[in-house]
Amino acid sequence: VKVRSWLALAVLGAGCASSQPDIATLTSNSDQVIWDAGQKAAEKRQWESARQHYKRIVEGFPQSQFGPAARLGLGDSYFQEGGTGNYILAVSAYREFLTFYPSHPRSDYAQFQIAESFYRQRNGPDRDQSATEDALEEYKKLLEQYPSSDKAEETRSRIKETRQSLARAEFLAGYFYQRTRQACRAAITRYEVHKLLAREGAP
Repeated sequence: VKVRSWLALAVLGAGCASSQPDIATLTSNSDQVIWDAGQKAAEKRQWESARQHYKRIVEGFPQSQFGPAARLGLGDSYFQEGGTGNYILAVSAYREFLTFYPSHPRSDYAQFQIAESFYRQRNGPDRDQSATEDALEEYKKLLEQYPSSDKAEETRSRIKETRQSLARAEFLAGYFYQRTRQACRAAITRYEVHKLLAREGAP
């Protein structure tokens, strides 16, 4: 049993060690070497290691051909790792990409990922809808700025879905005002917004 336990710890330790970036690679003078290492880390879902390599390219090789992809890689690493904090960081990374490369061929992808990052943070209809509202605005922005994007169809589907979610939230709010507080005017306003959003989000 002790031998098996030791072996398990050894394997676990080796796995943890392998997820750490190699210092020699990070300090390399070759952006190609650093980029390849970052890609390998991302393929293994070693997100922190991947980010260190991408950041090294962004900060140490400002003229690198891998600069745009490294900035997208940063956003993707946060997005793929998931969690509210990481989605916020993903939005920041994608926005930076758009600031530096507004006309890049993958700008529509960055904009879509911003919207998706908010979409992943959405709540149920009985809770705060800020993330859903932000997602809707970012999806609409994509269609306005990149109407021919290959993400357009998926974006339209997301817009319908977010509007339907907001419509449900407005209906519940109206019901709450009507039944709990007897606030008819507030309820009517919520029901009217619900009707508008439901119409806009209809298939």
